Amino acid sequence: MKNAFLFGIWVNGGIGSFDGTPAEVANDNEVKAVVLDNTVTGTTGEGIHLEAGGSGEANVNAVLVRVRKNTVCHNSSGDIHAIGGLRGNPFLIDNTGAGNILTGLIAHNTATAVTVENGVAGNAALIRQFENVPCP
Repeated sequence: MKNAFLFGIWVNGGIGSFDGTPAEVANDNEVKAVVLDNTVTGTTGEGIHLEAGGSGEANVNAVLVRVRKNTVCHNSSGDIHAIGGLRGNPFLIDNTGAGNILTGLIAHNTATAVTVENGVAGNAALIRQFENVPCP
């Protein structure tokens, strides 16, 4: 993946809505994702973005990830970002739900900026990082 916009690779547990519509919800989803042996460079945004609760009303979504042996370098907003409940940006609104949980492993990747955070209050990211190395 080269020169993508916003995210090179995006794993998401649930998006309620992109505009905050209250009747649109994404609740109780389960996602298991393996992101393996990819190269993501030059993204205008984040190289790999992992989140349990996306924009709008998304509650109690569970995402289990294994992110291994990827090369994720030179992306403008970070290389790998794992977040329990999305904090919005100019293109996506905040998660307004709770109880979203992102769990898993980020290991053996080449990536300089790896960020793990809970995000919006009431959500969690429980990610183990192991033997990631910086980009050349």
